[in-house]
Amino acid sequence: MPGRVLIVDPLPTNRIVMRAKMNAAYFDTELAASGAEALAQLSNPGAALVLITADLPDTTALALCQRIRALRTAGTLPVVMIGRNWDTARRMDALQAGADAVLDHPVSDTLLMAQIRCLLRTREGLDELRLREGSSRALGLAEPPQSFQHPARVAVIPDDVPAAARLAKTLDARLPHAVAVAEGAALVRGGDAAYPPPDLAVVLLNGRGDDTALQLIAGLRAQPETRAMAILALASGDDQAIMAEALERGANDVTRRDVAQPELDLRLARLIGAKQRADRLRDTVHDGLRAAVTDALTGLYNRRYALPQLAQMAQEARNSGQELAVMIADLDHFKSVNDSHGHAVGDAVLQQVAHRLRTALRPGDMLARIGGEEFLIAAPGHDRRSAKGTAEALRKAVAQAPLHVADCAHPLRQTISVGLAMSGETSPARAPAALLAQADRALYDAKTGGRNAVTLAKQTAA
Repeated sequence: MPGRVLIVDPLPTNRIVMRAKMNAAYFDTELAASGAEALAQLSNPGAALVLITADLPDTTALALCQRIRALRTAGTLPVVMIGRNWDTARRMDALQAGADAVLDHPVSDTLLMAQIRCLLRTREGLDELRLREGSSRALGLAEPPQSFQHPARVAVIPDDVPAAARLAKTLDARLPHAVAVAEGAALVRGGDAAYPPPDLAVVLLNGRGDDTALQLIAGLRAQPETRAMAILALASGDDQAIMAEALERGANDVTRRDVAQPELDLRLARLIGAKQRADRLRDTVHDGLRAAVTDALTGLYNRRYALPQLAQMAQEARNSGQELAVMIADLDHFKSVNDSHGHAVGDAVLQQVAHRLRTALRPGDMLARIGGEEFLIAAPGHDRRSAKGTAEALRKAVAQAPLHVADCAHPLRQTISVGLAMSGETSPARAPAALLAQADRALYDAKTGGRNAVTLAKQTAA
């Protein structure tokens, strides 16, 4: 995983040694001997992570971290601090100043590289979400994400149940989150479908080389349902190799089990906050994607989505040897609705017609609004007879009962005309555009024949 690491240390020898380690791990490096030099380097884009290894002649490591975080918010530029003789208070000061990881000197190269790779993976994932979110917002497809922080669900996953139960009980008593013991294997296998997976898992490591908790962390990170979960690994001792392995397997953070209570609470709060920020970005991206392929008025798919999907459905029908029914439905005399009652009533009519069409179709059928009052239906696995029955069911679903619209004094009668074309077993190469043209001509015939009718395209008629 390439990335440029800014090494900040006042001693030339330290910088040279650290640069050699970074280069051996395939990281590009930049060097800074002072706080001012580091900030000047960061004024130009390029650095993916900052590594601060000591106090500097013009500022302290903590003050520099605060300056960096004021320029670059959490999640945009990871900061790793390495210090000697860290006590709980100083480590918490560093975390509160904005450091993403605080490591004690001497730190093994294995743990350091694992920590850096972990932070860069997280940063790259967030950068991709931000890029997609920015694109959605620029296109007007997403609302600004809300900043509301809600209580989280925390699962303590044990290597020994009594210890996990004690930890869960104390955390639940002092944190504004719901904390409980959970079986890790059940989470990996999908857990309870009625409940969403927890926001954060606290995984207890046993410190042995055969620790199954390491496999569990990898399993949680691999499953789609738990991939976005935050994971804190708690090691039973100070084995840096085990800690490094936990980070490599997918943990977001790792520390000792005997970490002081205030520091543990702070680490948990930071992980939950980062998880919720990522969730909001992810939701915004998903909302933008939905908006890009969805008609805002009816909630149906739009033309942008429907035409490529129709091509795919036609290809699948050719591959399976089945027929694909393609229908175009159009509201009859819809212009008179808008002219007589106004566009607000017309919109309500479109919404109710869309709902009736949707409820009359099978789950695997596609329904899209492709024009002002025009709908496209693609239904695989039909022969001509069953397809015409489906088209008639759609027509009747709209015509059978009047529409009640809030701003209209009287119920409205609305009908549709439907043109139907079949892919046909004898025409496997018929392109989606040809099917659409056939359905459109059949719709014209239904309109000129009196409306409120279903017409099968002549080329496929018996």
